[in-house]
Amino acid sequence: MIKYNELYFRYRKKNPQILNGITFNINQGDVHGVLGHNGAGKTTLLRLTSGIIYPTKGEILIDNKVPEQFKRYMAYMPESNGIYDKLTALQNLKFRASLSNTNKKEINQKSEEFLVLLGLIDRRNDLVGIWSNGMKKRLALACALVGSPKLLLLDEPTNGIDPESLEVLISIIKHTQRLGATMMISSHNLDFINEIGNSISIIEKGTLVYNDQIDTNKCKVKDIYFNQLNKFRKDNKDEEII
Repeated sequence: MIKYNELYFRYRKKNPQILNGITFNINQGDVHGVLGHNGAGKTTLLRLTSGIIYPTKGEILIDNKVPEQFKRYMAYMPESNGIYDKLTALQNLKFRASLSNTNKKEINQKSEEFLVLLGLIDRRNDLVGIWSNGMKKRLALACALVGSPKLLLLDEPTNGIDPESLEVLISIIKHTQRLGATMMISSHNLDFINEIGNSISIIEKGTLVYNDQIDTNKCKVKDIYFNQLNKFRKDNKDEEII
């Protein structure tokens, strides 16, 4: 599905590298967790995958297409949510659906379906500026999904949300996976990735430390994460973490 080949990125020539020779693949239908500390390069990797920014060197192929050729088949939910506070929930959804060339009847139907699915149907005519962060995250996820993307990119979707919204988020991700979508999710929440992921990458200082399929019944993402980071830091003579 997604192939990263010797991917490098920096914003300007004199700036430090943010990504250093990233090479790995994500399989069709995976829920892939991208893990790492703040500043490791997770968000940059998702933005490159979405086609918002371009690599300094190397390539990304999604179904053998460069990201800009695949944009109509993918959706990107940034950490900032990307929804419009001065629109209602329903208006946000209809606007996002209209960008995917969906016909008007289908837009109305899908918008209502997602509001029901996410427990927001009774608030569909609210201006979303008054909503909690958890409710906004739910709506942002609905906006990302309403165009039925083949690839869904979620940047830190669990940041600042309440337990109820987290439970809804997990349920929707599992539902979306059953429909055949591929997902790439950056997160600090190791338990969340353990719950929904079946493959992970770990990035440290712009370098790929680990990439593999995982069986969460046999191993914990948290154990893999700290073991691999400590191995990387030991090999590079950095301070280990507990």
